[in-house]
Order: sequence, then C-alpha cells, then structure tokens
Amino acid sequence: MKWVLLALGLLAVVAWGLPSGPLVAVLRLGLGLGLVAALVGVGLGGLLVGVAFAFGRASVRWFARGTEVLLSVPWLIFLGLLGQGWRGELRFFTAYTLIWAARSSAVLLEDVRALEVEPFLEGAQALGARRITIFLRHMGPWLVPVAIRLVVEGMAAAAPLDLLLSLAGVGSGLQDGLVQAAAPGQARGDWALACGGAAVLAAALLALAERLRATR
Repeated sequence: MKWVLLALGLLAVVAWGLPSGPLVAVLRLGLGLGLVAALVGVGLGGLLVGVAFAFGRASVRWFARGTEVLLSVPWLIFLGLLGQGWRGELRFFTAYTLIWAARSSAVLLEDVRALEVEPFLEGAQALGARRITIFLRHMGPWLVPVAIRLVVEGMAAAAPLDLLLSLAGVGSGLQDGLVQAAAPGQARGDWALACGGAAVLAAALLALAERLRATR
C-alpha cells in the first residue's frame, strides 16, 4: 500500500507543474496540500496515540475522552487562523493538519483499544514486555493500513473544503480568483468544472480508501 501513496505523491508533483486552471487547482489541493497535511496529521495522531498507550490503560481512557474535545478545538483554531495575515496556503495547511491530527488520533485510538484486549498482547504484558515495545512491534504494523486510509480520506476532503472556504475569501488562495470571477457570472463554467472536479476526485479517493479498508 505504500506504493499507493508514492503514486499519489508523483501525481501531486505533476499537478504543481501544470498550467493554472480550475481542475489543476483541485488537483493541487487534493494531491498536494491535502496529501502533505494529511500525512503530517496522521503522523501526529499516531505519535499521540503511541505516547498515550505507553503510559498505561488509564492514560488511554483519558486520551479517548480528550480526542472528543480535540475534534472540536481544531475547528476553533481554524477560525482563529482565518483572521490572521498568513498566506492562504500556509493558513489552510496548518489548520487542516491540526484537524486531521485530531481525526486520526480518534480513529487510531479506537483500533488500539480493540487490539489491546487480544490474548497474545495481554500475554506479552504479563511476561513483562514494555507497552511502548508492544505498540511499536505489534500495533504499529497493524495500524499502517488504517493510517494510509486516513491519509487518502484527508486528501479527498481537502479540495471540497477549500472550495467552501473560498466562497468567503478565506481559502488557500488557489481558487479565490475563480470564485471572485464566478460571483458576477463571468466564470460559471469554470466554477462548475472546479466543483465537479473536486467531487470526482473526492469520490475516487474515497473509493480507494474503501478498497484499502477491504484489503487490510
């Protein structure tokens, strides 16, 4: 499955080299910003889950409750970032990474808690194996397919979300010109093309994510 991400990364490089246009902007968001932000977010989420697991079951329980809060807090951070004078792409990337880190933590933690009760892991702990060792050697490989699926889902959501934010002029900046031109009716065709392209890209990536889920 690592080849899936490699192929998507190569497509992202190609997309950044294409001439500007509505479909190209969608590809740059989904395969470019979305891919990198989702990768960083999933990495942060996995790190947080690993630390929580290493500190014991009580820590895992508290972290599970904390992720429920984190899933709302990044949206507040997102709104705060929108009011700052950062460059659009950086603002979008930072906020989206935080959101996806919270989302990834919740999903990965659910899998960790389900796997923790497996007899062979309970036996390893009874024999004195350190929890961090168990996480790295046993849970890590188990979570890799889930992490890859989360990355793909993050890519799928990036372009549609940015289109919505661009309507308020606070998106990544890649589609602001398109939105401003479409408002008085000058680029309705391009706007429809961008929306359709974002929908098709999201559907294709979500279908890929479901296929990855089935082949786990």
